[in-house]
Amino acid sequence: MPVFGFDPRSVNYMEADGNRYFLLSLEGKAPLLVRDECPHRGGPLHLGQLDVAAEELHCPWHCQRIALRHLRRSAMPLIVRRDSAVVVLPGAGDVPVRAQRRVLLAVPPAQQRCEGN
Repeated sequence: MPVFGFDPRSVNYMEADGNRYFLLSLEGKAPLLVRDECPHRGGPLHLGQLDVAAEELHCPWHCQRIALRHLRRSAMPLIVRRDSAVVVLPGAGDVPVRAQRRVLLAVPPAQQRCEGN
């Protein structure tokens, strides 16, 4: 399993072994490194809409609701200390990890685009 260290202030998205992950930051809680794939159809969750009140992330493709408790349970093992983070990713130990900073569109409920959910 690859152990990868990064600065969470400059990296919030990564790819390893064909899998995508993003750093989901929730106000007042430890950040989570979660799979960037909706369980319904594989939509890019980093482009989803965060509903803090309902504790859900809405997939950008079909507005499928994913409970934050599900994302917490399936999050990668992550340790964050100030300006450094270490994560254990699934796969072989020599898998290259591509890390970058992306715009994450998970927005608060007042700015949601999924109507009627």
